[in-house]
Amino acid sequence: MNSNSNFDDSFFKTIVSTSNFWNRFRTIENVGDNIEDNWISKVSLLDQVSAQNNVAVFLYNTFRERFIFMSDKMKVLGGYEPELYTSENGLSFTFSNFVPNQVHAVVQTQSMALDYFMKNNNIAHTDIIINCNYLYKNKNGQYFQFLQQMIVVQTDASGRPLLILSFGHNISHIKKVDSMGVAFVTPTNNELHNYNPQTDKFDKMKPFSKQEMTVLKLLGQGMDSKQIADQLFISPHTVDTHRRNLINKTNCIDTTGVVTYARMINLI
Repeated sequence: MNSNSNFDDSFFKTIVSTSNFWNRFRTIENVGDNIEDNWISKVSLLDQVSAQNNVAVFLYNTFRERFIFMSDKMKVLGGYEPELYTSENGLSFTFSNFVPNQVHAVVQTQSMALDYFMKNNNIAHTDIIINCNYLYKNKNGQYFQFLQQMIVVQTDASGRPLLILSFGHNISHIKKVDSMGVAFVTPTNNELHNYNPQTDKFDKMKPFSKQEMTVLKLLGQGMDSKQIADQLFISPHTVDTHRRNLINKTNCIDTTGVVTYARMINLI
């Protein structure tokens, strides 16, 4: 997909003002320079470890409303220099690369993430993995499926996210081209939401059934429908129905994509 759409700063300001997004997300306090520097050092090490995987690692400070670290892997994934993200206008630059008519949906994903995080404050904040996939434009003007996996690594005194560590992946080979979704994963629960462009809202998918999870794990072991049917004492037709449900709930291209995606977001 190509786009010549202009995305000016005034439109960006309108979007974020209308949603009250930044006011909701911003914390009441900043971290000290020593804590911030410590996390930047840790994230820099993570970035070096991921060098062979083309995984972009970045760190966002919600109080400062800006990226304080951006991996040079963004040059591989999108063709952009890291400094474009960590500059004072980095957030505006980031939003300029979303599909214009999906910007509000992207804002929704972040608000959903905040709500989920705050509602699950009984869980260790590092045990909550927030996965958002959306279309993102590379330097050549082409859109690709980008998966952003977010983990809150530091909270403020009220428990709100302060420093957010993210891992970015190109998953165009896994996800349907125009899909957008959010997956919340904890050690004991998972929720999947898929964007509906007709309503401009996210539809919550029915949780994976016990049988679907079993089929997913067996697919991950390399079994085909007949082998799974024999092991579970069900018909191959029933297995295929579970496979279709898994594809629909995850918006993946096929069951190979489902297995890959499930592993990436810690479902299996």
